[in-house]
Amino acid sequence: MFLSRRLRGFYAFAAAWSFNPTRGLWILYLVHCHWTLFEVGLAEAGFHVVAFVAEVPTGLFADRRGRRASLGMGLLIHAITALMTFYLAPLNIFLGIISVALGALAWAFIGGAEQALLYGLIEEVYGQAAYGRIYGRVLAFELLLAALSTALGGWLAVRDGWSWPFVLAAIAALIGIIAVRTIPEYLPEPIRSPSWSGLWENIGLALRVSGHKPGLRRWAVLGSALGAFVTINNLYAQSTLVLKGAPIGMATMVVAAAGIVTAAGSFVGGQTVHRDYLGWGTALLALAIASIGLLPLGGAGGAYLAAAGLDGCIDPLYEARLNQVAPERFRAAILSLPSAGFSLLMIVLFPLAGWAMTEHHLRAVYLVMGLGLGITATGFHAAVPPRGPRTVNGTDPL
Repeated sequence: MFLSRRLRGFYAFAAAWSFNPTRGLWILYLVHCHWTLFEVGLAEAGFHVVAFVAEVPTGLFADRRGRRASLGMGLLIHAITALMTFYLAPLNIFLGIISVALGALAWAFIGGAEQALLYGLIEEVYGQAAYGRIYGRVLAFELLLAALSTALGGWLAVRDGWSWPFVLAAIAALIGIIAVRTIPEYLPEPIRSPSWSGLWENIGLALRVSGHKPGLRRWAVLGSALGAFVTINNLYAQSTLVLKGAPIGMATMVVAAAGIVTAAGSFVGGQTVHRDYLGWGTALLALAIASIGLLPLGGAGGAYLAAAGLDGCIDPLYEARLNQVAPERFRAAILSLPSAGFSLLMIVLFPLAGWAMTEHHLRAVYLVMGLGLGITATGFHAAVPPRGPRTVNGTDPL
């Protein structure tokens, strides 16, 4: 019961952050505003440039100023940039690209801080082994709410126009700032520095710490590859299914179903985090992604759903293992390293994949993604022996 009360505020924050009716609509809105797909690609590339630059500094902000402060800052930026995108994108391409790109700051401020704060709240009372189980439940909750809010956004856009999804996203983010204030802060050993003049020194220190921890940088590389290949797969899923002959309505239903499958996988992954399936699970995920491009429509749809479920199962285990080896003092900064690597890969791979698909190299794109993920996972597991999380005495905190 004690931990449930501690997590109540965190679940409220997670609900506000996940409730984003624009999640599946922002590209369609930009196209509605007469943007070309190339211009949309520029906005997405700008998003990842900002994310890459901001990931580690915002992680240091969370470690120094408090993780709740970082969550609040991210939610405020999310509210502002949602409204900026809605109002500025129809007026000017340049201003629209800036609005989308600045939205990456919200993800940067929230990413590492969210995981570090949740880990601290759980580890303080129940130990490391409880984290994967609870993280899986929180992630499943977030994914389900994201899927529902996306469906709501589509319904509102068709029924009442484009403004409501963006306005509701901003309102939810502002409510989330209030929810953040109810979360207990967990920062037992803050980094003390008199000013931001030592920011880059702190970043360098965090990177050196990551280099001294066995396998920590390899964990960051694996997380970067997982994030990039899974995200490219998800962003191009609807277009891929349509190119293979699916009606737009059917493709949309498959993508929505994949969100539910991912949520279910996250719940299952959280409950089975004590098992060591990261190696063969990643191999199956790589095979599923490659199969999307190689198989006809029916098989591609099934492979996409399988990839969604595997991604959900792997995520809690990966996060639990990464948190085990990350020192508390630099936890948020180190947890930002995979996100920074992910953004760097997306800057290069996302437009390259789009160009290749435009040139009718669909099969090659998915085959390369599957091989890339498989090779990365093989190299990682050859260098880092599998190790399960330590057991902890006590009952299920939920």
